[in-house]
Amino acid sequence: MSNYDPANEYHSEMVTDACECALSKHLPVNFDDPVAYMKLMFRLIRWVERLIRDPDSQVRCNPRDMEAAAHDLCLFLFQAPDLCHNDLTIADIQGASPAYPDLDGE
Repeated sequence: MSNYDPANEYHSEMVTDACECALSKHLPVNFDDPVAYMKLMFRLIRWVERLIRDPDSQVRCNPRDMEAAAHDLCLFLFQAPDLCHNDLTIADIQGASPAYPDLDGE
């Protein structure tokens, strides 16, 4: 199990930085929709934090693993053209692929 502590400001910043880095590689340079950006970042951060805390996951509390996990989720989201990123919901993601892990952890 990872030593990730969400109350640790350094760990939280590390997750956020990794997610921002991964997302920046998938968004167009002129992307200017702060609401969509925040929804995507929220999903990425929750997803990466969930993977870090999962004892069966290979993702550890280090920038490289976290960015790779965020990149994988970006690949899934941006290769699903039927999803509207402005109205992205957990149900939309799960509906697009029933095999995809539950982002809520339920």
